[in-house]
Amino acid sequence: MKSLKFLHPVSTWLMRLGFMLYAYTKYWQIFKPLDTKNAMFYVAFAHLLFGLLLLIGGFMKKPMLTVVSGLVIFMACGYQVYISRPFVIDFQLSALFLAGSIGLYFFAHGNQ
Repeated sequence: MKSLKFLHPVSTWLMRLGFMLYAYTKYWQIFKPLDTKNAMFYVAFAHLLFGLLLLIGGFMKKPMLTVVSGLVIFMACGYQVYISRPFVIDFQLSALFLAGSIGLYFFAHGNQ
């Protein structure tokens, strides 16, 4: 069966929107109190800010904003996986791997 290449733009937009929905539902309650002494505040801020910039980067002609946003998202997810040692395979870890892979996708592909 042939792939449906015409659905590629739709799937990339769904990844952008899906990541933003993930970031909002997971990190908004951490970000909202503005507790700048907590390290998770900065991780939540990075996910929310760069998720929004990933969404905005889709409207730009140049891929720079998308690439940088993808890199920061990938690194923030990697940081969270690193600090969550010892590794327990659960929903949180799988969600981080999925979010990190979306960041890596946009870091590698840009706005293609």
